[in-house]
Amino acid sequence: MEENKNTEIKFLKAQINPHFVFNTLNNIYSMVYFQSDKSLIAIDKLSQIMRFTTYESQKEKIKLSDEVDYIKAYIELEQLRHQDNVRVDFNVELKNEFEEIPPYILSPLVENALKHGEVSDSEPIEIQLKVSSEKLIFKVKNKIGTQKKDSLGGIGLDNLQKRLQIHYPEKHQIKITKEENHFTAELEIDLK
Repeated sequence: MEENKNTEIKFLKAQINPHFVFNTLNNIYSMVYFQSDKSLIAIDKLSQIMRFTTYESQKEKIKLSDEVDYIKAYIELEQLRHQDNVRVDFNVELKNEFEEIPPYILSPLVENALKHGEVSDSEPIEIQLKVSSEKLIFKVKNKIGTQKKDSLGGIGLDNLQKRLQIHYPEKHQIKITKEENHFTAELEIDLK
C-alpha cells in the first residue's frame, strides 16, 4: 500500500509543469537574441525554478517558505517574459514559515491564474496565503481572460485534488468559483 502511494505521488508530480520549461527557454532565447538586459535575471529565475523542481519536488514534504519562494520566482519569471505586464499582488501571513507541506500543493493555482487570467494594473492577480498553527488558507483570484478557458482543467485540477486526497484526506477543501468575469480558487487545509 505504501509503495502504491509513493508511486502515485511520483507520477502526479511528474505531470506538473511539463512544457513550461520549453516556453520559458524560447522566451529567454528571444531576450538573449535581442540583447535584453533582463536575460540574465530570467536565466537566474529559471535556474531557481529548475532547482526546486529537481530537488525539492522529490521530497515528500518541504518548508512552506520554500514553496512560497518557488511561487515568487515563477511570478517574477512570468513578469520578465511578458515585459512586466503581469501585475500580481501576493500577500503572505505565515505564523510558522517552517510549516511543512507537500511540494506543488499551492503553485498549480498560481500557474493557472498566470496562464489563463487577464492581467492589468486595474485587475491584478490577487494571491493571499494565511497560515496559522491550525489552518492554511490559500486564495487566488484573477480576471477571466477573454480568449482562454479559465480553469485548471484536465490534469491540473485532477492532479491537485488527488494529491490533496493523498496528503490531507478529509482535512482539505478546494472551492472554485466564477463570478461575473472573475475566477477564484480557494484552498483550505486543516494542519492539526
